[in-house]
Amino acid sequence: MNHMPYQGWIFEDRQTLDEANISALQNHLADCAECSALAEGLQQVEQALRAQPLLGPTDGFTLRWQQRLEISRQQAHRRQTWLTLLAAMGGMIVLLGALTFLFWPWLKSLDLTLWAAFYQAFTAYLFLSRAGEQFLLALASVVKAIPLPIWALSIGVLCQLGVLWVVSFRLLTNPRRIALK
Repeated sequence: MNHMPYQGWIFEDRQTLDEANISALQNHLADCAECSALAEGLQQVEQALRAQPLLGPTDGFTLRWQQRLEISRQQAHRRQTWLTLLAAMGGMIVLLGALTFLFWPWLKSLDLTLWAAFYQAFTAYLFLSRAGEQFLLALASVVKAIPLPIWALSIGVLCQLGVLWVVSFRLLTNPRRIALK
């Protein structure tokens, strides 16, 4: 005999079953000794559970649980810190090895590499100083080409735009702004 849907219905709440399933279950329980014994056993267990008083947690349970939770969080944090540190150091070692492999020809003749680096730094310094001189020369010619009142007017307009931006930004980001309806 197939007991599968009936055994499932025994363990379900009777209020969730429809009338057809309840009547089919009642008919099956009347015919099947195995399922009726299962239903009676479930009723006895439910009665025994209802008869027992509910036990509350022991004193200090919440505090002990919070302490264990904090300890486990600290351990997880330490573990993550060590894993991150080890991964970073491993990556650094791999990168250092790759750089050593790539720059090995230069490292064999270190004095030549240092002289070349010094020469490149000196050339960069000369280039930047000449570029700075050219920039200052161009700036001086622009300053001479534009009259002083236009400079003053331009600086005044820029200052007013800056103040307008600050005020509008402050008004738009104020949390106590009144919403218009």
